[in-house]
Amino acid sequence: MSNEARDAETKITDLRSQYPSDLIGLPAGELLLSFTVQSHRNGATQLGYEIESATDPSFSRDVISAKATTADSQWIAAPATVSQSRQVRYYRVRIETEVGLTDWSQTLTHEAGLLQATDWVGVAIGDEGVADGPAALLRRSFAISKPVASARLFATAQGAFDLMINGKKVGDHILAPGWTPYQNRIINETHDVTAMLQVGENAVGALLGDGWWRGKFGFLNMYNNYGEHTSLLAQLEIEYQDGSREVIATDETWRTATGGVQLASIYDGCTLDFTKAQVAWCKPGFDDSTWVAPTVRDFDKSLITPLIAPPVRVKAELPVTIKTKSDRLFLDAGQNIAGWLRVVVNGKRGQTVIIRHAEVLEPNDVLHTKALRGAKAIDTYVLGKDGEQTLEPKLTFHGFQYADVVTEAEVISATAIAITSDNADRSSFESSHQLLNKLHSNVLWSQRDNFVSIPTDCPQRDERLGWTGDAQAFIYAANTLIQGDAFFRSWLRDLASEQGADGNVPMIVPDLLAIQWKGDSPFGNHGTAGWGDAATVIPWALYETYGDKAVVRDQLDSMRGWVDYFTSLRTEDDVFGDLMQLGDWLDPDAPEDKPFAAKVSGRYMASAYMAHSARILSSAEALVGDADRAAHYKALGDKVAAATWNLLGAEAIETTTGCSIALEFDIAPKGERATVAAKLAEIVRRDNGRISTGFLGTPVILDALSKNGHTNEAYLMLLRTEIRSWLYPITVGATTIWERWEAIKPDGTISGGELADAAEGSEGSMISFNHYAYGAVIDWVYRNVAGLQLTSPGYQTSAIAPRPVVGIDWAKATIATGYGELSIDWKLGSAGSLVADIVVPFGTNATLDLPVTTESEITVNDEPAENLSIVSSGKHTLVISNPLIATL
Repeated sequence: MSNEARDAETKITDLRSQYPSDLIGLPAGELLLSFTVQSHRNGATQLGYEIESATDPSFSRDVISAKATTADSQWIAAPATVSQSRQVRYYRVRIETEVGLTDWSQTLTHEAGLLQATDWVGVAIGDEGVADGPAALLRRSFAISKPVASARLFATAQGAFDLMINGKKVGDHILAPGWTPYQNRIINETHDVTAMLQVGENAVGALLGDGWWRGKFGFLNMYNNYGEHTSLLAQLEIEYQDGSREVIATDETWRTATGGVQLASIYDGCTLDFTKAQVAWCKPGFDDSTWVAPTVRDFDKSLITPLIAPPVRVKAELPVTIKTKSDRLFLDAGQNIAGWLRVVVNGKRGQTVIIRHAEVLEPNDVLHTKALRGAKAIDTYVLGKDGEQTLEPKLTFHGFQYADVVTEAEVISATAIAITSDNADRSSFESSHQLLNKLHSNVLWSQRDNFVSIPTDCPQRDERLGWTGDAQAFIYAANTLIQGDAFFRSWLRDLASEQGADGNVPMIVPDLLAIQWKGDSPFGNHGTAGWGDAATVIPWALYETYGDKAVVRDQLDSMRGWVDYFTSLRTEDDVFGDLMQLGDWLDPDAPEDKPFAAKVSGRYMASAYMAHSARILSSAEALVGDADRAAHYKALGDKVAAATWNLLGAEAIETTTGCSIALEFDIAPKGERATVAAKLAEIVRRDNGRISTGFLGTPVILDALSKNGHTNEAYLMLLRTEIRSWLYPITVGATTIWERWEAIKPDGTISGGELADAAEGSEGSMISFNHYAYGAVIDWVYRNVAGLQLTSPGYQTSAIAPRPVVGIDWAKATIATGYGELSIDWKLGSAGSLVADIVVPFGTNATLDLPVTTESEITVNDEPAENLSIVSSGKHTLVISNPLIATL
């Protein structure tokens, strides 16, 4: 690379790896680097890059450099990686353009954690408590007599913990170490605690609660799902400035007791009795002479793995309005969230404060708690002093917008604390249609509320499980809304680990059903189409959205296992056999108590998904696998698709879901597609856009219409405001996406969601007001209303393809691709034109797929242009005269 010239107009704005940039204690092995470039010159190009790696941040020791003459900037194998526990390397990059070299990027640090079981020198410790009992306090004091150079606290647990040093919480992670299939994998967190230590006496400890490990959880509201006792495994490693080292690990010398946290249940809430609190229990000088030695617990250290996904953190703090009722205070957060309330009260020692939570209201501001089923969702506080004090629960969360407070104390203020796995927001959308804007907000909030450690279905009732079907249906919308690649990488590891030896994929991950029903699931023990297909759809969606081949390579065996297993269930006619399927779950025309009884047959849906996943696997094999297998799975998928059409298609396409799947999964032969699409459009038009699809049909129906020449009908559905539509819930106050289309009727009646044959131990209702699956439509909104479409993996190429409609005068959107921000801001002008300002990221280009008529003319930056022409990176202004505008 030339060193003679500098490109001052171009700079690298972000260097990152496949791991969240704010985590330390990461895995060793392959490190994939990506970087984002900005340039003030339209059409600027990268001629090559140089990556340096060193063992010091000044890049003066053990420097290894890699240069390449290429435009590649994403998922590049680093020239040197860490290979041992605690090892640290630093990375930076610069590029060469046609003008010269850029400055070096910011420095990326990759610090490995404890990678071997033998790195853990202590033992796991806990107390003799039981589920739903007081949370354990564990502590140890120690002295420091010389200056500290650095310190790391490594910790994991069977349970959920808050780590403490010298009276302060370590880090900002919530419900650590998160939920994984603990019998297969348990997460270790690493924190830099250098600044928290002091010369003199110190104290380290943990508040340890039930969490997912032994707390009440699942349909059966069972305790001790993974074990009867909680335990903590931790070690504090201190490096002193004189070069010496000290390790303080959990062992028999620690002390344990209980304190104010009398209950910390994810379903039921927290009981915090401050009269029993051990004040300053983790501060230096605390007298723990009445505490007892902990119990040593068995802990398989070989299962410990570093945290690789964003932890759960506070996402937002929302103001709460307070109304005084005759018997209580009524609180409204204005938004349905996953989290809790922080309440400031002025009271007296011994007074109680009881807070109940709910998502929606019955008449007269009465909380609707029936939908919570067995989850109590109650936080109770016993005040420990007189005067003003702030109350927050520990090691729990609730799905709620509203709350009641019953107390003799004065409530001064309340704040709603919203939590989520801390995936960065990736996109933004706004338009002249306010209900559509609110739909976007509702989808984003449902995603945040349900991405708490894992992708769950709902955050409020006695469920909150990692349903594979929900995640599969929503994955493309998820990838548009957030930077979710690390989050899903982690969860896919657990999916693969929970997969049966035969390749069957469970319906939930972690698979609590297998634990509670001991393998005898009421859903049947065979594969479930649309749910098990998460094994193929999600890795492929991550590749398409982010451009990373590694996730497909990592999941390839899992993908093969699912396809081989599920296709083995087909009959001699090459369609799915006569086995129970959830199918188009929650079809609104199905009986309320039988949500699996959809209009389209489960056999058709399963057969179509067989073909779909086989074809996805063929593409994956062609990308990172075996060419012969690619050909095999392509032929298999085509064979099953043809059989599905020939044997089951005629009946299926009498339904909207059947038509949509036939089009989007290429079940219908090419010569039949126009007829199927016309039939679908006819049904939609006849029903005035009323939604008649369930979990599997809803994510694909608008694409089935718009890709086949029926954009008008797609908009008729999208913009409908009557019941059974995406916008109707907003008209009756929804701030998130509902589980059922008719959860609240126009007269305010709340659906019971009654189920036939409910599981013993669980109440017979299923109604949630915070389910993200139907929010999958928002991906269509970005691609069609805004007009930002991915056309090659990772947005290396895109299309600018807005589809204006009567009633929407303007729209603007951004998507933070790996290459930089792709954006559009379009409006319909008074002169009958469409004007769009677009930004195409450095290193990419975009095809103009504009809404033209035979009378349209196009200019790009005031120069004549043709539709389907390509524009380079940079800022451009497009003008289209006489654009095509959809009608309802």
